[in-house]
Amino acid sequence: MASNDVINAQRYASEAKVAAATAKVYSDQNTTIVTDAQEYADQASTYADNSSASASLAEQYYSYSTGLSSWFIGTQSTAPITRNDGSALQVGDMYKNSSDDEVYSYNSDGTWTNISYDAASAKEYYEYNVGNYEYIAELTAQNYSFSNALSSDSGAALVGAYNGLSVQDNLTNTVKGGNTFVDGATLDSVLDQINDGTNLYYWTGDFPKVVPANSSVDATGGIESGAWSVSGDGLLRTALASAESGAALVATQQGLTGTVARTQDNKNAESISLMDGGSERSDFDPSVEETAIKLLAKSERIPYLGAKQYCIPGSTLKTFNWIDGYKDRGAAVSFSNLTTPDHVEPTTQVLGLADASGLGSYSDRDQVLLFTQIQGAPALLTTSDTTFTANTITSSDIASVSEHLRAGQIIDVTDSSDSTVVYSGLITSLSDSTITVDTAWYLKGGDGTTGTPSESSTAVFVPSTKIWGQNTVVTLASTSKATQFAGYELGLINDKTDGYVGYGFDVVNLGDYGVGQAFQSRGEFNIGFVAYDGTNYGFVSYSANTAGYYSAADTVGALLQNNTYGVQIKGASSYPLLIQDAAGSSTLTAINSSGQIEYLRLRLNSSVTIGGTISSYNVVNFVRPTTDSDTVYLPTANAGLIIKVRNVASTYSVTLVGSYEGTSGVKLQPGNTIELIGDGSTWYTIGHQGPINIRPNVTISVGGTLVPTTSINFVTSTASTDTVTVPTGTTTGQSFIVRNLSSSYSLILSGSVEGATSLTLDAGSSIELYYNGTYWYPISGYSPNVVSSS
Repeated sequence: MASNDVINAQRYASEAKVAAATAKVYSDQNTTIVTDAQEYADQASTYADNSSASASLAEQYYSYSTGLSSWFIGTQSTAPITRNDGSALQVGDMYKNSSDDEVYSYNSDGTWTNISYDAASAKEYYEYNVGNYEYIAELTAQNYSFSNALSSDSGAALVGAYNGLSVQDNLTNTVKGGNTFVDGATLDSVLDQINDGTNLYYWTGDFPKVVPANSSVDATGGIESGAWSVSGDGLLRTALASAESGAALVATQQGLTGTVARTQDNKNAESISLMDGGSERSDFDPSVEETAIKLLAKSERIPYLGAKQYCIPGSTLKTFNWIDGYKDRGAAVSFSNLTTPDHVEPTTQVLGLADASGLGSYSDRDQVLLFTQIQGAPALLTTSDTTFTANTITSSDIASVSEHLRAGQIIDVTDSSDSTVVYSGLITSLSDSTITVDTAWYLKGGDGTTGTPSESSTAVFVPSTKIWGQNTVVTLASTSKATQFAGYELGLINDKTDGYVGYGFDVVNLGDYGVGQAFQSRGEFNIGFVAYDGTNYGFVSYSANTAGYYSAADTVGALLQNNTYGVQIKGASSYPLLIQDAAGSSTLTAINSSGQIEYLRLRLNSSVTIGGTISSYNVVNFVRPTTDSDTVYLPTANAGLIIKVRNVASTYSVTLVGSYEGTSGVKLQPGNTIELIGDGSTWYTIGHQGPINIRPNVTISVGGTLVPTTSINFVTSTASTDTVTVPTGTTTGQSFIVRNLSSSYSLILSGSVEGATSLTLDAGSSIELYYNGTYWYPISGYSPNVVSSS
């Protein structure tokens, strides 16, 4: 800043002082002003006597003056580089150099200019202020007449206003709002307004408008064009603050091409949140409000924003995305859980490369439509610092997780006195370090039994015992129109290459430990797995550690039906077929790799000790009773198992104890043999019971009586009405054969045969009859041999 600029600035400051003095004159304080002005002139005279003091005068003056745009930084030994507050230097900034007692001003080119006064300058300053003093004196003489003019009725017309008009003009154009509907008034213009206690109103119709006392807006015209109008924005503010209609008064638009203007009320209706129901997301138990808001969301089919969820009830969620990378950019839609309340959002693990070098290790470039991932979360809190009542738990550790506790969470408690006893409760409320559970602590597996856990029992907050990647339920209800359903249909379309590429399902264990089943079915199904036409191999197993196929406790382990080959075994290194006992410790029989039966576990014969059990592995079981009361026990009647028992005693019978044709056993006479077959629960006779001897054949005439003690009875029928008599048996277990030698006529066997009175034996046929003590049973039949001529 140049010296002349400084002097001008001082002059302007002096004029400002004169203006201030003039204002004080108007306030009858002239004497003080004149005195102050004289003091300023005296000070200037003093400064003029001492040229070295002129710099200090400049410093003080510039610090005092509020009319300058510069900033005095203060006394420093060197030129400053910033202002005192650290901001950048501005043109006109000043400082006093302590080395030379000179004052400097900052220029636009970054240099400083010395602006200190010399003695002549100080003298000039003195003379200038003396002139001001004389001017003030002249104003003093005019003080009283001017003051009187201001205080007259027309004084407001003498005072100017900010808008270039006089104060009087502005007063004339000012709104007058002192009128009320209670007092009544006559309004002459729109500037005459009236108050109803809430808002100001002005009249838009003809004037004058007479408003009676104790009237109202509605009674004197109402709010409409040509009648009352509200002054200001009070009514609008009230309307905007209305919860019912305020949002409907606000317009909004997306600002994108093609969008339309809507009200905020209409925009708000697109979704609903828990906070719309009066709750906060951080509330301990917002269940009542949440239920109500969810019902509204469901009825209106709009998204719902809850405490921990975002729902779109009754609507379809579609996500369209271009998949162009890996991890999060490798899936169109992904879902993952958080393992703790404060856990960061997990990354989608599609083509989960740690860095670019992984591209060389993993050759596939995967893209996924839907990715889901769940990681088992740790318990929110596990603590044994616990005490309990019938429905509360208290622990000092609760405070560490209180911000995450919510009504409806589960607490499992393992009792400190017995680790097999576990209680569970549902949180209903929280108070400091004490939680109240719903009703009581319930014993897990106790069907509603309650109890109180022991002190120092281990409590687990928000436990989980099983996690599911996906749980889909498909219900064919009794009211459903559909008659069939499917859990999943996976359609694979290969229009690219031949050669059986890809797979329908890929179950892979990526963990450090084994997993139970890759696939399983539970409940009532007709078929557990089906492979239809077009499949090359219905089931394939590669390098299974124990067995490629395993069946246990099935009615039939393997059912092979209508196949070209029932079983085809290729390249077995040891045994293509190996049959062992249930424990797998003993081989019953086997076919070796050469196709030979290597070991047949049936013995030709064995003796049975009186009181012992007959072996199912013996071809013939010999028993030698020493009294008629001796017994042996039949083995389990496994389906299809056949055994023979021979009583080798010549004098005493023996009782075979067990389930026999609906009774508890059968008595085997001396010297007799019986052949039995099991059906899975009971033994039945299928062969001879009687002494082992050679019985002669006998020919019986038509009309005669058969002879059961003879091995074979031959009869030749001459007519289909021919009859022979079957006599009543004499010994349980008797059996004999009847042969009809006729090639043309059937034969009637008359007698008690299997509960009937007769049985017809076809021409050329044979039948073996067995006596059970009541009537005869057919136990085998034979068709005639037919030899055709060539």
